Amino acid sequence: MDTIGKTNAISPAAVQETGKPTYGQFGRAFSRIAGPSSPVRSFSPPPPYNSLDQSSGYTRFTECAAVPQSNLPVEPTLESCLAKLQTAYQVDFLELANRIDFRVTSSMPDALKNTTFLLLQEGMRSDNPAVSQLARRLYNLYAAKEQDTEIRADKNKLAIVVWAFYLEQWVRINNEMYNSAGLNPVTPEVIRKELFERLRKKHQNTPNAMIQRTIDAFLNERPGLRAELYGFMPAAADLQLSELRYEDIPGAVASVELRKSLALFSQQYGRDFERLVEVMGDGVKRESWSVDPVSKGMSTLSMEHGCKIIGLSARDSHLDRNAKLVITAMGYFHKQVFGEGLQVDVWPSPGKKRLQERYPVQESSAVDEKIATVKKRFIEFLTSSYKDCNRFDITEALRVHLADHWP
Repeated sequence: MDTIGKTNAISPAAVQETGKPTYGQFGRAFSRIAGPSSPVRSFSPPPPYNSLDQSSGYTRFTECAAVPQSNLPVEPTLESCLAKLQTAYQVDFLELANRIDFRVTSSMPDALKNTTFLLLQEGMRSDNPAVSQLARRLYNLYAAKEQDTEIRADKNKLAIVVWAFYLEQWVRINNEMYNSAGLNPVTPEVIRKELFERLRKKHQNTPNAMIQRTIDAFLNERPGLRAELYGFMPAAADLQLSELRYEDIPGAVASVELRKSLALFSQQYGRDFERLVEVMGDGVKRESWSVDPVSKGMSTLSMEHGCKIIGLSARDSHLDRNAKLVITAMGYFHKQVFGEGLQVDVWPSPGKKRLQERYPVQESSAVDEKIATVKKRFIEFLTSSYKDCNRFDITEALRVHLADHWP
């Protein structure tokens, strides 16, 4: 990254003289902040679970498949994300997001939005596959969520959350390499400094200049923080990386109830349906010539197959819309193949209680054949829905994902 690491730098030559890898092997980001004089600070270990690292291995059903009823979080909010960041970095990011408020016009573009995209595009070009994939997923998440966010302060909150999460995960991915090379790891103080450097990056006669003045005013009210960020004094707080997870970001995953149904299909069919709805993208945010593939898929199931569908709402996130299509289609094809007696109770009617389903033991070969049939019909239906809507970009993304994870 180009705004950090102006102190405690270690030259590539010095690294080569000691027989250690050069910084090019660690990627571009944070390439100049770790050196022999950098103090080793304590920071929190990675959280025990993160959907970015979720294993694709599921237990396929034979005798019993139960709908998960617990251990799923409540719906996340941007405020809860910022509260975790405030605890970790000792900065009131919620107040900051509310203060960075300016009118966006065609001649005065959204600087926070543009800078967020630039940060993630930089990550997408990383030689590290894990960093590249992380940046791409966050790029798609941010692009979809930002369009659905109307209030200016909320857009600012989203940008700060995405930045902080990306930088933290970059650290988690790369600190292991720093440690193996004998270099001191990236510290939370550096992440905090990077956030402020990017927020106040100077571009005269643009909204960035307004952001810079707002950030400077915010720092002037906190002289200790300002002095730390400018290198005039060591960090007073023992900062830690936050416990923010990918699924804590609003719009990163489908709603809790829908995820319960997706988890049931994942358990039964041994495939990650939650990841699939993410790969399906945001099909509704397109030019007028493009038909919405989710609406078209629902219409096909209802009109051509007589299937009872889950209603779509204007308030649905793109992942909720995708999940509803997947749940409806999988429920229909599952019923087709396994019959009424083995129906999956994935979306109960209002007032009805979701029940755990116990499936009778069947011959393994018969189960395998039926599972393969359901998956084949579902995949053909899903890909044709996107092809018929001229959404060849998502069709290709689905093809690659299915080839890699749905053999």
